[in-house]
Amino acid sequence: MMQLPKGYFILPEALLLKRYLIVIILLSLAGGGCSRCNSDKSKAPASNVEEKHVFSNSVTDIDGNNYQVKSIGGQDWFTENLRVTRFVNGDPIPEIQDKQTWEKTRTAGRCNFDNDPSSAIRLGTLYNWHAVADPRNLCPKGWHIPSEQEWSQLTQFLGGDAVAGGKMKSQGNDRWAWPNSGATNESGFNAIPNGYRSNAGIFYVLDTYTFFWTSTGYSGEEALSKFLQNDYDGVTTIENNHNFGFSVRCVKDRD
Repeated sequence: MMQLPKGYFILPEALLLKRYLIVIILLSLAGGGCSRCNSDKSKAPASNVEEKHVFSNSVTDIDGNNYQVKSIGGQDWFTENLRVTRFVNGDPIPEIQDKQTWEKTRTAGRCNFDNDPSSAIRLGTLYNWHAVADPRNLCPKGWHIPSEQEWSQLTQFLGGDAVAGGKMKSQGNDRWAWPNSGATNESGFNAIPNGYRSNAGIFYVLDTYTFFWTSTGYSGEEALSKFLQNDYDGVTTIENNHNFGFSVRCVKDRD
C-alpha cells in the first residue's frame, strides 16, 4: 500500500476506515479524493458544552419544512439535515437520479439516498457543491451554509476535532453502526449517518458515515467537507470533487 505523510489520506471507491487520527479511505470510483485531515487532541470540559448550548426557535424553508435549531458556543445551527428542493428565490434544484447524468453535471443538483424519496424525511437531501455555491442560496433567508472556519469554530468549542464528533453524533446503534465511538450528542447537533453519493453517481455507507459540505472551495474542482464516522470520536476535514453528494447544515447569519 502507498505510504502517505502523516495527516494525509485518499478517497477511492470502497472505504476502509480505522479508528485512528490518520484515516485512510479507499474509493476508486470517486475520482476526487482527500489529501488533508485536520485533528486536534485538545479537550474542553463537558460542562462547558452543557452550559452554552440552548434550544432556539425553529426555522422553516421555502418548501415548508421545519427545522429545529440549537445555539452551540455562540452559533445557531440546524439540528437536522437540509431537505429543501428549491432555492430561496423559488427556482427548483434539479433532482438527478441517473448515475451518468450526476457524474457529468456541472450545475446545481440534488438527490435522495438510493433515489428513495422517503429517505429525505429520515436523512435529509444530498446536494452537489454546485448547489452549495449557487448564489440563489439553499438555506432560508437569514441563514447560510457554514464555511470551513465556522465549522472549525464549532469543533474547537466542543474540544477540538479529535473529540468533537462524539459530542455531535446521535447516541446508540439504531442508526449508527456499532460501535458509534464516543457518541454522547451532548452538543445537541444530532448528526446521523446518511452516507453519500460519489462523483460517479454511486451511493455508499449509509450507516457508518455522514458527510457535510462547507461553503469553502479548495481548488478548481474541489471543496472542503467534514465527515463523522461510526468508529471514530472525531471530525475530519477533507477535499472532495464538486460532484459528490453530501448533506448540508445551515448556520445563522451574524448581525
